[in-house]
Amino acid sequence: METGTVKARTRAAPDCYPSTVCSIDDPALMRVAEAIDRLEADRQVTDTADLEARISAVWSMVSDIDPELARLASRYQNRAD
Repeated sequence: METGTVKARTRAAPDCYPSTVCSIDDPALMRVAEAIDRLEADRQVTDTADLEARISAVWSMVSDIDPELARLASRYQNRAD
């Protein structure tokens, strides 16, 4: 290595995957965004059980859009159990 020269190492992020989500104009993505916005608006006045059910529904919507992300996310859930 030359004096004064530092070479940066590059690493690939762990568990990278090619996302199937590529357009913010997709109606399914718009529904997810709307559901998240409703969750945020209601979180102070909605009970925990309802919020958990709605969050689960959002994750189901995301899983339908990007099954590979759902597969990766399930690995985290399995570690927590």
